[in-house]
Amino acid sequence: MATNHVQAGKTMQWTNGTGAAVSAGDVVRIEDRIGVALEDIANGSSGTIALDEVWDLPKINCSTSAGEALMWDDDGDPVGGTAGTGAITDGTEGNCAAGFAFEATVGTDTHVKTKING
Repeated sequence: MATNHVQAGKTMQWTNGTGAAVSAGDVVRIEDRIGVALEDIANGSSGTIALDEVWDLPKINCSTSAGEALMWDDDGDPVGGTAGTGAITDGTEGNCAAGFAFEATVGTDTHVKTKING
């Protein structure tokens, strides 16, 4: 039996050093990947973030196909959202890997179901 297993890896403790509070459901960047806050995390505090599963995340004005690679743009403008708050982009641009589209969207859709880190 393997003795080097650490954990399932679906969540991790993350220390918020962003300079602002993070709300449950917000996307947080972990170097070249993303996570989703499972709880409110004050600046300077630690909390749990999800590293797996499918999340409904804000996106820019682009269409996506099921299975398409998606990126997270830290300062992207989500459709109908607050400018510069961050958004999913199609695989052609962005700042870090987010995962893939779990289903197709059209440009005017405000969110995309995203299998994060997939």
